[in-house]
Amino acid sequence: MLVRKNYNIIFIILIIFIAILILYLNLSIFGNVMNLIESKEFEANVIVANRSGFDLNTTALKFGMVMPGGAASRTLTMKNDYKEDVKIFIYGKGKIKDLVIFSEEFLKKGESKEIKVSVSIPQDTSYGLYDGKIIFNIRKV
Repeated sequence: MLVRKNYNIIFIILIIFIAILILYLNLSIFGNVMNLIESKEFEANVIVANRSGFDLNTTALKFGMVMPGGAASRTLTMKNDYKEDVKIFIYGKGKIKDLVIFSEEFLKKGESKEIKVSVSIPQDTSYGLYDGKIIFNIRKV
């Protein structure tokens, strides 16, 4: 009888723990979704090759040709036209995602700032085109 009561207590503690965990995860997920003001996606690519080269395209984030072990950057000017301070989270999607240097930027209301977006090519990266999107998630602070 004592063993059965111990199992019941362990079961109740486990249920409470799972309920708290689910509540915490839901609040975290919904908090992030609710703080999202806007999400912008830009086509992006980099060519890993045995030489370097530039791509001055202004309609996409093209990093040109970069050799393994190298890096490339593009600079964007962003202005906070929202009615509050914002934080911008930058990340990649697609084949380029593992090469994008992730960052976050803070912009005060009305502030303009140059934001550097970079890719870093590990030494053991195979030659080829790495494309995808670079996403800018703009969130309330």
